[in-house]
Amino acid sequence: MTKVHCGVTYVAFGDRYSLMSLRSAKSAEVFGHNVQIITNKDWLNSSILERLGLFNTVITYLDLDDAFNRKIKVNLIAYSLFEHTIYLDCDTVVHRSLDSLFSITSFYDFAVRSNSHPYRSSDYLFNLPFSPMDFTHFNGGVFVFKRNKHVIKLFRTWLDLYNSLGNSADQPALASALFEHRESISLLPLSGIYNFTPNYYISHSSTVSREIVVEHYTLDLWHIYCILYIQVILENLSVPVCSIAIYPKWRIILFLIRIFLYCKRSLLLM
Repeated sequence: MTKVHCGVTYVAFGDRYSLMSLRSAKSAEVFGHNVQIITNKDWLNSSILERLGLFNTVITYLDLDDAFNRKIKVNLIAYSLFEHTIYLDCDTVVHRSLDSLFSITSFYDFAVRSNSHPYRSSDYLFNLPFSPMDFTHFNGGVFVFKRNKHVIKLFRTWLDLYNSLGNSADQPALASALFEHRESISLLPLSGIYNFTPNYYISHSSTVSREIVVEHYTLDLWHIYCILYIQVILENLSVPVCSIAIYPKWRIILFLIRIFLYCKRSLLLM
């Protein structure tokens, strides 16, 4: 298949994330972006896309178990249909055009937002001449890259490191891969407005929140909202039913505590 110049790619394995990817894809298509959803669910097909009005979205179906989702992510360059790719986690919403992100690839090979706190386990980082606590870590929920020989090698290293960590730590493997390729990869740290998580909001003013480009909500009950949003539109089609029952009570209680702290902090910032 001929590569398209630029587009947004999701890795949506499992019913829950496939439904969330559709909600995010709708928000990306509002701004005219091409979208690819890589999924292992055969119910996610052209009929679903047509019903949702997703005319710039294509489905890449992989007959794999749900557990392979991160392995596809860390080897995304082998699956992306685009020369310039923006990867978005399924639990994201696009609020503004992504053209500024695509333009970054004219100057940089790879762009990703740093995390506010490093991983504490030294087992997660390889051959570093300093403490892991002094090393920048990244939030892999949003990243941008262009296809070239250096980035292809970066993804190969990311995959190898991910495999060596037991297929369970894609973000620490990314940090190590970027360090290993520091002399060949031009890396741009993204502003938080391109990967705006609740924790980032708590540490920044409400003025910044009005400039959000990509919101990465990461909260369980927002997951449910986006799932139900899609299910209401697709009520007459045979799509899976996901509900609040899939979440343990402790996670719901934790969510409510986080919302309380979030609101309390927001009032202090006003």
